[in-house]
Amino acid sequence: MKYLYLDLSNKIKAVYKAKLNNDIIYLNKDFKIHKLLLDGQEIPYRINKSALWQTINVGGKGEIYLEYEGILDGKSGLYPYVKEKTDDDFYILRNETLYYPLEYEMDSKAFLSHYLYPQEEDLFKVEVQINDNRKVLSDLKLKDGAYYGFNPVFIVGDYDESLAFFGKIYHLQLSLNIINKAIDLIKKANELLKAYQDIALKDLYIYIMPEGYGSFVMNNGHTFLFITEDSLKDPHYLIHELTHLHWNPKCNPEVQNVRFFDEAISQFLTLKVLDKMQIKRAEESKNEYIMTYKTYINDYAYSPLPILEYGIKGSGDLSYSFGALALLAIEERVGEAEMTAVLKELIASDKPVDFDIFKNSFKNIDDIWRAYFTGNEYADKLLKASKDIE
Repeated sequence: MKYLYLDLSNKIKAVYKAKLNNDIIYLNKDFKIHKLLLDGQEIPYRINKSALWQTINVGGKGEIYLEYEGILDGKSGLYPYVKEKTDDDFYILRNETLYYPLEYEMDSKAFLSHYLYPQEEDLFKVEVQINDNRKVLSDLKLKDGAYYGFNPVFIVGDYDESLAFFGKIYHLQLSLNIINKAIDLIKKANELLKAYQDIALKDLYIYIMPEGYGSFVMNNGHTFLFITEDSLKDPHYLIHELTHLHWNPKCNPEVQNVRFFDEAISQFLTLKVLDKMQIKRAEESKNEYIMTYKTYINDYAYSPLPILEYGIKGSGDLSYSFGALALLAIEERVGEAEMTAVLKELIASDKPVDFDIFKNSFKNIDDIWRAYFTGNEYADKLLKASKDIE
């Protein structure tokens, strides 16, 4: 078990204790180390700083004891959506900010393996002290004054709470009208999503964050949805995040990197739910996906690749649009009933899904497979149509 003590204010002071399986750990590049012991002894260690993190080479394996402190300044996170500042009224602590040491490089195969399928060695015990009147909320279970679970996330802010049919919503003084609209939408969406997996939402805790932060889902026995205020108010974003709770198939890290079985399927299900709720017609959502794909290719320097190459080329973001379009093409061929049945079977499976399993779940889609998954036929068609219009 890993142990983490956090003393929180406008800075982070921390103590971390764990058994190291590697001789390297990764930490936020701006944090200052005060003390490092290995098996109870002071040792020489090397620090190499990069644009992303600092790598601490302890020169061996064993029990590490690390005291450190630092601030989040909005620029030390690993991705554009990570804007946390510890001197703001609200901030969030998550692994994208490297607020605690990681043994594996972020997004590496080893990291994803432990993140997606935590093992006993990944279990955390976290004790937290907050030095003001704000609340600290987490995805971990609170027991006897300590938090227990995997992949610890903490948010700090002046939170209120509201009861819902599925659990609780924690918010930063939002109006009851906004909260009740969201609860009603979630209830109706849940009923429609039961067609793909018959799960009634319960033990769900929604943590609402200010605009500008990235929404995400965590699961530590209970389910936690971290969502921004603007996303809560937007039916597309709210339903999309809901689908991540229980309606994505399991897959191994290599397949996960393609982002097809989470993001493409979530976008597809969101389209279906919005259409059935008469909030947005399916054709309108499809056109938005087409425009999003063209924007990524034309403005964000992405290359038009077959879906099966997204993982190795770091192009998983394209699954949000092009991956969803591929699913729509398959459904147009096989029909809604068969698509629903296949997705239902894959989502319910305990066995990790891969692209062979997915393809073999359908008949007569070889041409679609070539056009979207192994070749660029449909991508070229979309982009050519765009140029012809110009």
